[in-house]
Amino acid sequence: MTVSWAAPDTLPVRLRVDALPGQNLAYRMDVDLPAGTTTFSWSAALLQRHQVVSRRFQVQAVADLDGVSPFLPVRVADPVPCSDPEPQLVLYTGRSIRNIVLTAHRSDDLQGDPVAVDTLVGSRPPGRFVAPVTGLTGPGVYRFVLEAQVRTTRRPIRPETFHLYHPGSWEDQCTSR
Repeated sequence: MTVSWAAPDTLPVRLRVDALPGQNLAYRMDVDLPAGTTTFSWSAALLQRHQVVSRRFQVQAVADLDGVSPFLPVRVADPVPCSDPEPQLVLYTGRSIRNIVLTAHRSDDLQGDPVAVDTLVGSRPPGRFVAPVTGLTGPGVYRFVLEAQVRTTRRPIRPETFHLYHPGSWEDQCTSR
């Protein structure tokens, strides 16, 4: 399989693959890659021998950018796909949640109006759900805040904050290599 990402050319990248919890599988791979690297060939032979499917993993690429460690947009495929360039956040939760609000600010303008606010109406069961990434206005690092409520009690969950690097064009990540 090929893991690819978009990052500033001057930054080294840490790639991490973890097995998702709750599946009787202990697996972690950490790879530090030099600046300018945008792909990694991940030999899945060990996983195939044990009949493990790739959706049971979380794949993260992170760079250090002025003291902030933003997640980088990642694709996992074989070969690298060149369609559907719009990114999505794939999130995992341990309990049923509702009223999900995802807010994004440019990291250099945290006091200004958010550049994107997505509200995902309805309840989500524990496990995987997908949230679209929309409204990003150009290249740079964005701070996201994810807020939600516990479905059964409607009590708010502690907001989660994370950073995402936006290369300016998602198609740049999807070019043939």
